[in-house]
Amino acid sequence: MIDYLSTLTPNELDEIATIWLGTNLQAHDFIAPTYWHQMYPEVKEQLTQATFFVYRKEKILGFIGLIDTYIAGIFVEPSTQQKGIGKKLLTAAKQHATTLSLTVYQKNSTAYHFYRSQGFTVTKTTTDETGEIAFEMIWQK
Repeated sequence: MIDYLSTLTPNELDEIATIWLGTNLQAHDFIAPTYWHQMYPEVKEQLTQATFFVYRKEKILGFIGLIDTYIAGIFVEPSTQQKGIGKKLLTAAKQHATTLSLTVYQKNSTAYHFYRSQGFTVTKTTTDETGEIAFEMIWQK
């Protein structure tokens, strides 16, 4: 089931932050794990500023975080990836927007190809604070 959340309960915030950390550690193994652990407190605070579509079955298994039309990320609990949850979350976000943008690491080819398959196009190439190349992408109805 997918829910739209404009605010999070403390428990939901904990669940989402845990998924954020686990997914980043898995998907971005080209960045030192210490980076993600150091970012965790700051990101957990920033999560309170976003809105979410969450996929849950008894507990949250995945989410898409939005700041206006910017996708701060689609994160699915590692044990439940590759089961269509990310696509369902993105579809829900697309139904509420006419344009969406995001940034994805070049080395995260699985995510990059997923976004391309969902109609996103690269608008810019950048290098972030980790020194990694990232693509800014956009989708429009």
